Amino acid sequence: NKRFQPLVGLQLSLRAGVQVSISWNRTLTYSLSTTNNVVSEMRNQDMTLSTSYSATGLRLPFMSNRLNNRINFSLSLSRRVNDDRNFYIRRAIEAAVTEAGFTPLMAREEPYADVLTETSQITIEPKIAYQFSNVVSADIFVEYIDFIGDSRRLPYTKITGGFNIRVSFSH
Repeated sequence: NKRFQPLVGLQLSLRAGVQVSISWNRTLTYSLSTTNNVVSEMRNQDMTLSTSYSATGLRLPFMSNRLNNRINFSLSLSRRVNDDRNFYIRRAIEAAVTEAGFTPLMAREEPYADVLTETSQITIEPKIAYQFSNVVSADIFVEYIDFIGDSRRLPYTKITGGFNIRVSFSH
């Protein structure tokens, strides 16, 4: 197992309440099945870009004085790639012994290897949150997912969203 989370990451806090975060994660997992001489390889990598802006004490158009309020805009973009393969060791070794033109690179191709899944997913998530006071807050969000599959997992596009209002009661 190799896991780099993040392999590369950067977080910036800019002026006027703007924050930016970038991360690139990678995972590589190998497993060996000795009963059928198969090595399984699972590669995953994802890149995420997030940005947000927040402000407090805003003046609303219908009120003359500033309030103890807060607004936050955020946007997250991510792309995930998965690649799972099986390598058939016995087939490759037999070919290396019997075929004169066999090279080690050929062991990574058919018929010595099979692609199990090769997928990617793009996700976009904008969100607006507004805190009216210490008691009342609301947010609205949308999530867009574009899944790019292969013959084993079909592609799809999904859009979800919602609106929340929270009221806190305490003594």
